[in-house]
Amino acid sequence: MVLFEIISCIYLLVIWFGYSKIAPRVVLQKGASLNTLVGQYVDQWMRLVPRRKTIISDVAIMGNAQRNCIFFASTAILLLAGLISLMQFSTEIVQVIKEIPLASFQTETYGVIAKLGFAACIFVYAFFTFTWSMRQWSFATYLVASIHDDSEKVSEKTRQLTDHETLVAKSASKVIMRAVVHFNYGLRAYYFGLASITWLIGPLFFMLVSTIVLIVLIRREFFSKSNKALYEGIPFFEEINKQKMQTDTRSKSYVPSELYENLLNKFKNIIKK
Repeated sequence: MVLFEIISCIYLLVIWFGYSKIAPRVVLQKGASLNTLVGQYVDQWMRLVPRRKTIISDVAIMGNAQRNCIFFASTAILLLAGLISLMQFSTEIVQVIKEIPLASFQTETYGVIAKLGFAACIFVYAFFTFTWSMRQWSFATYLVASIHDDSEKVSEKTRQLTDHETLVAKSASKVIMRAVVHFNYGLRAYYFGLASITWLIGPLFFMLVSTIVLIVLIRREFFSKSNKALYEGIPFFEEINKQKMQTDTRSKSYVPSELYENLLNKFKNIIKK
């Protein structure tokens, strides 16, 4: 029985971290993961920042993302405090579990404490992940502020970027994407942390709920309407599948050719890996 409990715990960790590693590398025929698609828009966003007269809207967007991180980090602390408080009532929890028909194994007091401790560790991880994402958004704000120069009139949207602006724009894009990735890590910790609470009922039910969470994540990451909308905003995925470079004669392009070349190189690197 103890062995099966350990197997169910390992199962959660494998599907959780396995999904986090595999999902960004998956390339579908008509799209990719949400992070991969968002990354293209972030790159284009950072290229447009030096051409704006003000960066008030850009800073406001990043500030809103920071507040989201702060909210989830604060909530993780509250959930952690609640789980620690529940450990004091482990005996009562055992009696409640015995009354649940789905409880496949009789959990002892020490088992309840261990399972609540496991869920608490997940939310500790979520807290550190969200706070790190918040800090990275702060770093991105500094980069965006340094890339913009109000001393020059930037009325021409087609002007060439300086080497400094290009370098800082790329750095800002990378930092923003790392912040987005770690925010997603924190959200997944929430999903699987809530699933881990069902471990109190039994390992079988715990593994079932963990599998359902994984299926929901896969659907949202690759087959959601948001994914489709992001994919439709980048009209070059089909060209990549045809392995044909876009020519400069297509004047109705929605994305600059430089973005297309970067997109193509990124997908080639993913396929090689």
